[in-house]
Amino acid sequence: MKLHHVICLSAIVFTELSLQVYAQNSIEPANYNNPPPEVSPDGTAIVALFEDQAPWGSNQNENILTSRGVPFQTFPSTRMGDLDLTQFRKVVLVSQQPDDFYMRLQDFRGRFESYALGGGILEMHLANYFGGAVERVMLPFGIRASPGFCSNTVSIAGPTDPLVTTPNGITSSELQNWNCSAHGSLMGVVELGLNIVINSLEGPLGPATAEGVPACGAGPMVVTYSPVEWFNPDTRRFNENLLCFGLGGVGTCPVPPFRWTGTKVP
Repeated sequence: MKLHHVICLSAIVFTELSLQVYAQNSIEPANYNNPPPEVSPDGTAIVALFEDQAPWGSNQNENILTSRGVPFQTFPSTRMGDLDLTQFRKVVLVSQQPDDFYMRLQDFRGRFESYALGGGILEMHLANYFGGAVERVMLPFGIRASPGFCSNTVSIAGPTDPLVTTPNGITSSELQNWNCSAHGSLMGVVELGLNIVINSLEGPLGPATAEGVPACGAGPMVVTYSPVEWFNPDTRRFNENLLCFGLGGVGTCPVPPFRWTGTKVP
């Protein structure tokens, strides 16, 4: 376990140094007057959604989980410091949140790390308006998001990864030209030992989506810098794969038929 902590610490130091060249001021509009309602289908919630506002004005996450029969509950970021995360199989941090959301996430990132180290599935959707706080804070396990850049060209690095096969088969053409298919690249995911699924080919080059079990020995993680909740049929299909990841057999989320070579998740 001590070695795992050293690996995590190394990733945090690496990404902290990497981000120094990217520091910039926030220009995110402050218009958060319609926080989403707490919504839960019948049954005990096994997924927690953290959100202070509907990302991009969309309830796509809730709609997907409801349609798949996955019980969930939504919580505001003010609960990051006291909510018992261990009662949930998966915790999802949704896209496009106000700056306070990310400042709280940085303050309480240790709680999310502990949750993942205990075997919980941590999923982070990080796309936001360019210049927002997500580009400057330290995220769980030292992951950092590059400054925002509208990349409309991405590539699939893991063609048999469940994020692009289950439940929906995703083609490369479906991931292009989303009016920002990726908002930049993710720093620290390679150092954590995650599998790179999607790479951004414009702006800050590098991973835009990754998944897997970190070298720290934590539970499975999913991290994306693509605006998966954006109003687009292709984003919905990809987001459905992300939300079903690790939930095979829950509701109608299918179990992936196989895993691509290199992944450590069964």
